[in-house]
Amino acid sequence: MKHLSPKHYIQIARAIDYLTQHAQEQPSLDTIASACNMSTSSLQRLFSDYVGVSPKQFLMYMSTEHAKQLLQDGPSLLETSSKTGLSSTGRLHDHFVHIEAMTPGEYKSGGKDLEISYNFYNSPYGELIIASTARGICYMVFCDDKGHAVKQLEKLFQNAQIKKRDAPSHLEAHAFFTKKNITSKTLKLHLRGTPFQIKVWQALLQIPSGDVATYGEIAQHIDHDKAHRAVGTAVGHNPISYIIPCHRVIQSSGIIGNYMWGPQRKKLILTQEFSHK
Repeated sequence: MKHLSPKHYIQIARAIDYLTQHAQEQPSLDTIASACNMSTSSLQRLFSDYVGVSPKQFLMYMSTEHAKQLLQDGPSLLETSSKTGLSSTGRLHDHFVHIEAMTPGEYKSGGKDLEISYNFYNSPYGELIIASTARGICYMVFCDDKGHAVKQLEKLFQNAQIKKRDAPSHLEAHAFFTKKNITSKTLKLHLRGTPFQIKVWQALLQIPSGDVATYGEIAQHIDHDKAHRAVGTAVGHNPISYIIPCHRVIQSSGIIGNYMWGPQRKKLILTQEFSHK
């Protein structure tokens, strides 16, 4: 997969949005290109280079039928509970993630006495804000609006000292997109969440790349069988995009569903993971 420039990501997102809305019509490449204000040749090259599949294959991967097949055939969370890495078949099968919850005092105080460093970085799926404490990454989200992203960080850690600057851990987190300059066998995440949320986020890490899980499966895995809605809320409050793969959670009906950072991003990420399974 090639690196997406911000302009290219916008074009890809527009094409994905159009394909999703007009899937039943099976639009031609010319029609898609016209809707995206691109030439047919440019769309074909861009989509194939950056998504990794053709528009027709994209529609197949995003279909409810394909999702249902994954849910039926893919390994369950219970079967993969011993795996703590991102995936068994993904790009970083030898790279592990360790979650450390903030202390009750840190949680209640909104990060008082914590020093947080943040900065913005490019990724294949648009711009990122990555923030960290001395103990690890505490916040990493896709952002189309830098000002809003900083405000959300400040809201999460109302009493912390927050400064814009790089940190070595930022580069380790960013390496998940590039597999370059990985300096540690373990990426540490220092997260502010309730015990229930932490359990859900740990469960998300156990969904292999190329597979998906339902809210019900996650609820069952953390021994809260009837807490589907609460699981959904916890997934929606995931503070670490991509690395904690909430994009791999779908509805039991096979519907891909929404994503905190935009449905186009979710579909793009899943399509690339499906195609490399």
